[in-house]
Amino acid sequence: MKKLMSDEPNDRVPKVEIDVDGDEVDPDDEYRTYKLRLSTTLQLEERDQNKPDIEIEPGTDDWSTAIEGTILYGDGHHDDHVVGHVDARLMALHQIGDDTFGIMDADSQEMSDLHPHIFSKYAGVMTKALAKIYDPDGEDDMFCEPVLFVERIGVAIAHRGRGVGLLAMNALLDFYAGQCRIAICQPHPLTDEAEFRDAAYYDPVRSATPKATQQRALQKLWSRAGFRKIGRGPYYAVNLNRRR
Repeated sequence: MKKLMSDEPNDRVPKVEIDVDGDEVDPDDEYRTYKLRLSTTLQLEERDQNKPDIEIEPGTDDWSTAIEGTILYGDGHHDDHVVGHVDARLMALHQIGDDTFGIMDADSQEMSDLHPHIFSKYAGVMTKALAKIYDPDGEDDMFCEPVLFVERIGVAIAHRGRGVGLLAMNALLDFYAGQCRIAICQPHPLTDEAEFRDAAYYDPVRSATPKATQQRALQKLWSRAGFRKIGRGPYYAVNLNRRR
């Protein structure tokens, strides 16, 4: 069972809480719960339709908004404490105009690397591989809604093996399904503590495992949330309207 809650916004960045019921993790302990708490803007601002000649300038952030999440653990006896992190973006790829590469490249290397896997050589048109996931009926090959990009999900060593990461991913996808048609991720393992600057995430045994082996395990895990490989590249996508 998943429960969604929204706080009253106190400033320009309203807080959203997504609670994931711990019964899915440990059915024998009703007090053990995991909660995903997100901090983000609820919705990207729409561009002014009365000024179609105004383009979003490269390097600006009005086409993308960060989603920062913490996975909290509670046992019914102590205060909730952080056992994981989620980083994602809500991207208005349907609003950034024709110079998609210029805008994404100016943002970051991560966005520059993503671009050729989602956009074709034609302005604003997505790749055929992504279009098959975005619209299996073959009617749309251009983005019509914001895109959810899940950058990483990390779970502390002490809480791994309980399905916490998958629960957090599913809750995140469920929450944004009403606003986005598609979500994209690049499965890659957290191989050292510098990822979150916290030794609680550093597993020397797993870090010694070949990266390719770790990636295959993570790809298999995210496939359980509905993600499919985009062509031959390292990125995966899921159609949020069709995954369940």
